[in-house]
Amino acid sequence: NPARRDRVERALGAVRVGRSTKPSGEVCYQVNRAGVRLATSRVRRLGDGEISYVLARRRTGQLVLAGVAGPEVRAVSAQLRPGVKLAATLRDGAFAVPLPARGSVRAVTKTLDDGTTRTFAVARG
Repeated sequence: NPARRDRVERALGAVRVGRSTKPSGEVCYQVNRAGVRLATSRVRRLGDGEISYVLARRRTGQLVLAGVAGPEVRAVSAQLRPGVKLAATLRDGAFAVPLPARGSVRAVTKTLDDGTTRTFAVARG
């Protein structure tokens, strides 16, 4: 069946990340907390060492950084300000980290299995 998708949902603390992969390789994901959908996104293809993420806002105003990661990604973290990083929970290709109240994320860092890191600046909205 060409429309078939592989679907997975991972509990990462209080946040759940649901992920489905289409036969074309497109990865769709959604971020939920307490049964409420906070965000959805998709990426055309997710390479072995790549991540895709969203910043989702809860009704309380708290932000959650969540997304999906390729199999070679061993860690993801959020940089709040110089010297302050929060490690995301990463499990089976999904990750999430709640940010402190009134916190904002300046950058996201991924670490690959070979130890290399890459940091991405987060646009302020």
